[in-house]
Order: sequence, then C-alpha cells, then structure tokens
Amino acid sequence: MDSAQPPVVLVATVDNESRGSLDRELRGRYGSDYEIVTCDQYDHGTAILEGLRRWGREVAMVLSCFSGADRDGLTFLRRARTVHPSAKRAVVVTWGDFDAAAPVLRAIAEGHAEAQLLRPERRRDEEFHGAVTDLLDDWHLVQGSAFE
Repeated sequence: MDSAQPPVVLVATVDNESRGSLDRELRGRYGSDYEIVTCDQYDHGTAILEGLRRWGREVAMVLSCFSGADRDGLTFLRRARTVHPSAKRAVVVTWGDFDAAAPVLRAIAEGHAEAQLLRPERRRDEEFHGAVTDLLDDWHLVQGSAFE
C-alpha cells in the first residue's frame, strides 16, 4: 500500500441531505489526515473503491446510508467488503427511522458492517465523531499504527 498518501474515507449515498451532512463533518474533523471521497451514486462509489485497490491505496472506512430516502446502502457495504476487506464499514441511519433497525442490525450480525452511526444533525456532533474516531482507531490498530 502507498503510505505516502493518506488513507481514504469514502461516503456513498443517494440521499442529498445525508451526503452533505457527512461530507461537511468528515472533512471538517478528519480532512487533514484522510482523503475524504463523497459519491452520490453507489456505482460510482464501487468504481472508486476498485480503482483505489488497483492503485494500492488504503481505505480506512466506508460509510453508506440506510434511510427512507436511501435503501441501497447495505447492498453497497456488502460489495465494499469484497473490494476492501480491511476497511471499517458503517451504516448511517437517521434518528427516528425505526424501520431501518431490523435490516441494519441483520447486516451488522452478518458482518457486512461493523457499526451503525446516527447521522450528524448539527455541526460538531460529538456522538457521531466519537464513533467515527473509535472505528478509525480500530482500523489503525489492525494496520499496526495508532491513530494520532
């Protein structure tokens, strides 16, 4: 893997509101240490992940959404696992979307995602960032380096 370039955090969702919120929060907090890539279509996200693999780039985390406006995020995470198996995978849900609970928990139980995150609803959402930091720290430990 190319250690001269920062690891990638990739976000893919067709939900404009979620994509905007995730992009803003991730770039603001992690943009100096990670390359944040945001996709508005899952096919595009898959193509980028495949390209990153060919180029020997490390992918630290893949995020997708599962909400009323976006029901394909879990399928994307399943595909992401085959392309970058060491990347942490998390599904982002919106507060109060109780219909998402069963499919999301099933995906986690089946190993398609490691975590469920609540979409950040305000700037500097510390609950969201605490969960992201924990996942990134776990990824770095597996890679043999600590998160700084």
